Order: sequence, then structure tokens, then C-alpha cells
Amino acid sequence: MRKILSLAVGLFFAISVSQAEEKLDIEKQLVGIVGAISGTIKTEIRELKAGDKIYLNETIYAGIDSGTQILLLDQSTLLLDQTLKL
Repeated sequence: MRKILSLAVGLFFAISVSQAEEKLDIEKQLVGIVGAISGTIKTEIRELKAGDKIYLNETIYAGIDSGTQILLLDQSTLLLDQTLKL
């Protein structure tokens, strides 16, 4: 009986861990890299500099008289200036 209970508890934890890892992978999906920057470019939690990674669902803000070039993984380029919030 103890072996069955131990097996059930172990299986429960294995499933929980795999679901948590999947959620983390989705939240940290890389979409691009910051290229050139002029001025101040931020996300909700950090100030960006050239070479920083951009992840899925991050909002990027450009300060006054600021702009950046973001190089996306599909090799396209996105330009962001103070008039846009992405």
C-alpha cells in the first residue's frame, strides 16, 4: 500500500513540475535582440541597452527623443521611437 501511495505522490509531483517548466518556457520565449539605441529605452522592469534580449509579452517604452532598433528572430527589423509603445 505504501508503494502505491509513494508512486501516486511521485507522479503528482512530476506532473506539477513539468507543467511549471512549460509555463516558464512560454514566459521567457526570446523574440529578438536590441540593436542600436538612442536615448532611454525601458521595459516594465529594466532599462535596455544594445545586445539585450527581448522576450515575448514584454512592453517596450521609448523616452523623449529616444529610439531603438530591434532585430527579430525572423531577421526582420523593428524601429521604435518615442511615439510608439510596443
